[in-house]
Amino acid sequence: MLRLSRDRLLVSLAPAMVSWVRLARGFRQRVIAKRSLPTTLEAGRAPWEAALAVLQEEAEHWRRDRLAVTVVLSNHFVRYTIVPPLDRGSSRDEALALARFHFARIHGERASAWHVRLASPLSGRTALASAIDAALLEALKSCFPAQGKPRLASVQPYTMSAFNYWRHKVGTEGAWLLLVEPGTACLALLAGRQWAAIRSVRSGHAAENWPALLDREKHRANIQNVPKTVYTRAGVPASNALVGCEDWHFVTLDAPALPGLTQNDLEPYAMALQAA
Repeated sequence: MLRLSRDRLLVSLAPAMVSWVRLARGFRQRVIAKRSLPTTLEAGRAPWEAALAVLQEEAEHWRRDRLAVTVVLSNHFVRYTIVPPLDRGSSRDEALALARFHFARIHGERASAWHVRLASPLSGRTALASAIDAALLEALKSCFPAQGKPRLASVQPYTMSAFNYWRHKVGTEGAWLLLVEPGTACLALLAGRQWAAIRSVRSGHAAENWPALLDREKHRANIQNVPKTVYTRAGVPASNALVGCEDWHFVTLDAPALPGLTQNDLEPYAMALQAA
């Protein structure tokens, strides 16, 4: 009922850019306002602080508006790991404890300051876990306090938001999901119906380097019948760079479109619109 009784505000936070679109309430979604703002990065600060400062300024304009707010976080701000299948009958608390254990094993003591979230796992299958700085989550909550008119309905890591939006495209054999942002690329593998691998590369990955990245991760995944289909979101056309690549089948995921946005206006809001 929260979404139907309020306009929806979809926000994307990235190190260099904050973008938002406002959707009119009701079943037929359409964009009625939008804005995209650059941030000012400062050395020595957490990578999300500049984006948060911009969002805090924008939030002052929405204090009197009844809004259901969804925030999509750039993969710059998120860590991921895959949690192995749990024993039948394990509780959600046990699943979260296992996810925290895996983050601590990989990242050490700093993982204790992270907020960990686990995608709902099916019995006997792997699950994808994400972690963000707990301070980032608290700062987002302070932008939209529970007693205010704008309500924080959801905070979504980019990879999970993208997968949920495009999961209908993935066949029973599975596929790769490659999300490229300025300065980072996240590559995830769904083998059949199970998460098999996920890796973030903290550097720009030009399209001509994608096959080599996939070849590397294919061997790391150590599974049989590796899917050849790669769904990509890069924000720029990559077809010319991939001409002649026979080992992989790249499928470009177009930016989500809604009434109220022109085709030329989509790209700055693509990350936010995946939560529509």
